[in-house]
Amino acid sequence: MTEEEFGRVYADVSKVLIEREIELNNDCIDEILKNIRGKSVLEVGCGKAWLSNKIEKIDYKVTAVDIYIKNEIRLKYPKITFKNGNVEHLPFDDNKFDTVVCAHTLEHVQNLTRSIAELRRVCKKRLIIVVPKQRPYRYTFDLHIHFFPYINSFLLAIGSREKKLCKVIGDDIFYIEEYNS
Repeated sequence: MTEEEFGRVYADVSKVLIEREIELNNDCIDEILKNIRGKSVLEVGCGKAWLSNKIEKIDYKVTAVDIYIKNEIRLKYPKITFKNGNVEHLPFDDNKFDTVVCAHTLEHVQNLTRSIAELRRVCKKRLIIVVPKQRPYRYTFDLHIHFFPYINSFLLAIGSREKKLCKVIGDDIFYIEEYNS
């Protein structure tokens, strides 16, 4: 699929997806919030911007990006800077954000290697990634392309770095990379 076709799929299915504010469990949310560094935060794959809003309320400058963002979301959270964009080609300069958060997004991307490279490129201090700890299924209602049943399968897929923390929280794999900036 082209990037445009891929984005259109998410726009089309947004009308019929299961209505939930966020896929993260409360423990993961707490872990994300206590591990943010610096003042500027980018949430990649913001969806309905629930997590971006929670981060912004703690007094961080939040930018949120997704392949498709409904206008209602932009209007609902006026303090958040929204950008349409694909994680494979983020529309930001190198080292732009102190903390980059990417939760429940990488399992959806077409090119995982390029997506990880982009997350690392725009991150200055700390990269936080959360993916569902999930076995591969032939059919999925969540449009998942990548599956990470074990921590090691996730670390292998992303080309893990030395300065990291990786653990299972509930049904999710929670990962942090540190940078020297």
